Amino acid sequence: MKRKNNFVSIFKNIKYNFKTISSLIICIIICIIICILESCDNKTIKEVVLKENINIDEFSDSTFFSDIRSICFSDSLYYATDYSRDQVFVLDKNFKLIRTLGNKGQGPGEFLGAGHLNINNDSVFVINDMKKTFEIFNNLEHIGTVTYADGTRPNSNYRFFEYNGCLFYNPSVSQYSICKYNFNSKKVDFFGNIIKYNTAKETRIKNHRHILRYNNRIIAVPDCQPIIEVYDFEGKFLNSVDFSNLKPVAEMLKFILGTEQKENTYYGFNKDVVVYKNSLYILILTAGIDNKPKSNSILEFKIVGNNFVPSNLYHLGDGYFNTINVSEQGIETYNTRMNQLKRYKYETK
Repeated sequence: MKRKNNFVSIFKNIKYNFKTISSLIICIIICIIICILESCDNKTIKEVVLKENINIDEFSDSTFFSDIRSICFSDSLYYATDYSRDQVFVLDKNFKLIRTLGNKGQGPGEFLGAGHLNINNDSVFVINDMKKTFEIFNNLEHIGTVTYADGTRPNSNYRFFEYNGCLFYNPSVSQYSICKYNFNSKKVDFFGNIIKYNTAKETRIKNHRHILRYNNRIIAVPDCQPIIEVYDFEGKFLNSVDFSNLKPVAEMLKFILGTEQKENTYYGFNKDVVVYKNSLYILILTAGIDNKPKSNSILEFKIVGNNFVPSNLYHLGDGYFNTINVSEQGIETYNTRMNQLKRYKYETK
């Protein structure tokens, strides 16, 4: 993993007096710690083939899933958005349907494209794509609608979160990667690093990010760049970790370099991202043995302060998966080829 700190810069910043034994010991300890962190680059990732626990493709009334875009687990319930059916499914731990939220339409709490969702303090926030709003539910009832901040258009395929009355999301603009929107006061702040491309349009298109909360930090993961960024809630940049050296990622990057590069199209190889306990999970696109992109692998990174240490690579088996969730029940995901909602056994720690 690439880090800004190295031995030279560390020694330049050390102001200890080396004439004392205690100072020398402290410096040696610091060097050992840095060695441990730097050794993460060569860490062997454990590969795990997950075993399926449960799957469903239809409900008791014989209706089917159509286009699941997001899954979350909260207070013993699963919430899953179906973009085409314009509904949020509320399921129990065994994936039994309890009720649905919303329907297709222009009215309050109705959807025209139900995208990613986020749950905070019992409130469920859902991106309503074509209406350009966030719909808010509480106690399984619709309680409000928030229109996007002026000049922003979050993509329904990317993670966002709500915290203390503010929505944090990727605004799809060419200058910044994160929007902090206080939807009560209407105050808007923009921040976040971007990579410049040839045109403003290409820069906007290729700087989408999944935005997640981890304690008092913001984690931003671009969909087409092998990096993980960390900010505080005021927008201060704290760290960036490059994981392009990991074997499955390096192979995918090599595959992408061998394809034609266009302004308006690209491979989004970080398909979905979720934080659970002290780990970050990224559903990645891989080149596959036959050099055909596949979406059936999950990278796990242990979160250590503002750093991320790769630990496991999970394989989901046959299928093409577009969203993931990690909960006390296991790893939940959606197979777009079979239109199946699946859960895999997984020992969460």
